Amino acid sequence: MLFLHRPRFKLIKRARKLTFCAVMACLLYPAKTFALTEEELQVALLLKVAQFTQWPQTDDQEFKFCLYRGKGYEVINDMRQKRPKIGAHQVNFVFLEQNTPTYLINQCSILFITEGSAVETKQVLHRASYSPTLTVGTLRGFANLGGMVELVKVKKRYNFRINLIPVKQSQLSISAPLLEISTVIKEGE
Repeated sequence: MLFLHRPRFKLIKRARKLTFCAVMACLLYPAKTFALTEEELQVALLLKVAQFTQWPQTDDQEFKFCLYRGKGYEVINDMRQKRPKIGAHQVNFVFLEQNTPTYLINQCSILFITEGSAVETKQVLHRASYSPTLTVGTLRGFANLGGMVELVKVKKRYNFRINLIPVKQSQLSISAPLLEISTVIKEGE
């Protein structure tokens, strides 16, 4: 009897994987297709990435999506009205500036570094490395600097580069379907 259910289980698993790929493909197509601004597309992608990321258990019911130096991301004000959720957690959008204290950075669930030099980015990543904060950035080489997820734009589409070393150090885990559609950096690369 168990043998009869095994093919069905594989079909369900495959259907989930195809659904995930279809959703991600919709998000990865050019912003013009959906009439989204670049910033809206990036934030939407990151909210989707968050759904495939697991954080250590906490009592905190708030999910903080922090934008470090988020000029041009006024789209967040529109998203606040939509009141998005990640799992059972309400998403709270927070803007951080250059001199933000480390304890505030460590309260972020996602830290999206939208601009800055490589030196400044590396300093912020170091400050965030002591907490379970998913660090994301668009700076070229962000993942090589110690960031977890780098958004790479290639011909009006976004790809992901994921550095598993800081992900594991921060006690986070990223699900396999997201890793399958990403370029993964492992130890020694």
